[in-house]
Amino acid sequence: MGSWPRSFSQFGRKEPFLIQINNSSTNPFLNLALEEYLLKQKDLKEKILILWRNEPAVVIGKNQNAYGEINLPFVEKNQIHVVRRMSGGGAVYHDLGNLNFTILEPEDHRQNQMRVFSAPIIRCLRKYGIRAEFSGRNDILVEGEKVSGSAQYFWKNRVLCHGTLLYATDLKKLSNSLKVDKRKIRAKGIASVRSRIENIETFMAKKISLEEFAEILAETFFEEVGEKRCVVDLSEKDHEKIAALKKAKYETWQWNFGQSPAIDQVREERVRAGQIAVAVKAEGGIIKSFKITGDFFERNPIEVLEERLTGQRFEKKEIEAVLRTIPVSEYIFDLSNEELIQILFS
Repeated sequence: MGSWPRSFSQFGRKEPFLIQINNSSTNPFLNLALEEYLLKQKDLKEKILILWRNEPAVVIGKNQNAYGEINLPFVEKNQIHVVRRMSGGGAVYHDLGNLNFTILEPEDHRQNQMRVFSAPIIRCLRKYGIRAEFSGRNDILVEGEKVSGSAQYFWKNRVLCHGTLLYATDLKKLSNSLKVDKRKIRAKGIASVRSRIENIETFMAKKISLEEFAEILAETFFEEVGEKRCVVDLSEKDHEKIAALKKAKYETWQWNFGQSPAIDQVREERVRAGQIAVAVKAEGGIIKSFKITGDFFERNPIEVLEERLTGQRFEKKEIEAVLRTIPVSEYIFDLSNEELIQILFS
C-alpha cells in the first residue's frame, strides 16, 4: 500500500474509479472525523470505500435529541461513547462485532442512492447463501430481520453514504443502550424507529470471522465496478488534520449533546423526602426552565435552587458540579444531591 494518490492518472486511467482507504482505527470520534475530512476537505475525484469498526458507541443522527435516544445510566456505566454524525436518520449502536461501511462519490444527483450503494452488500451476502433484500428507505433485511441500516449526506457536488452491518454485535447491549423511557421524556427532533434486528453471523451456514467477511465484502465492491482492489493509506498530514477535527468537533459536548433540539422532560419518583417531580425544558442542551414540584417540605425557597440550575448545561457532570456549591438538602428536607441526580438522569 502506498501513499494517497495525487491523481487517478497515476494509475493510467482518465476516469474516476474506486479506491479503498485503509482505516484500522476503532475510535468513533476519529472515524467520524475521517469521513468529514474526506468529504469536505479532500479534493476527491475517485469513488472511495472505507470499511471500519468502532469500540462500543451510540451514534446519533444529525437531527436527533441525544437525551431522547440513549439510556444514559447504562451508557455511562458501560463506558459507551456517544457521538453525533453528519447524516440524518436514527440512532445506532456500534461495537467491534459491527462492520461499518462508508462510500463517497464525487458526483451526486440529490437522490436517495442507498439502494444502489447497498447492492454490493446484498450480492456479498448471497455468496454465502443468505437471501438479503433492500427494504424501505435504507434497510437490508434477511428473513424479515434487519441486519443493516444506512444514511446519506450531501456536500456541494459530493455524496456520502454510510451504514452498519450487524455481524456479531452484542444485541443485548444494543437494546439496553437505546432503551429510553418514553413516558418520561418528550424530545423534539427525529426519533429512531426500532426494528427487529439480527446478526448476519446467525444466518451463516459456515461461520467465518468478521475480518474474513470484511475482505470478501471489499472484493465484492470492486467487482461491482469491474476494478482490481486498490487500498491506499492516508498521509501523515491527513492524519494530523483528522485528529484536529476530532478534537475540535466530534469529541465536544457542544456537538454531541449541545446540538440536541428542544427537550421537554418530566421525571417523577417517590423517595424518602416525598413525591418529587422535576420538569426540565432545554434548548441546545441548555436548561431554559427547571421546576421542582411534589409533596416534600421546604427548608428554604425552592425557587432559589431552580434559578441556580436554569442556564446550566443539561449534563450530569454539570449539574453535579452546581449542586456541590448549593446542596439540595438546604432547600428540600431529606432530599440528597444524589437522589435528585438519580431522578433527573436515571
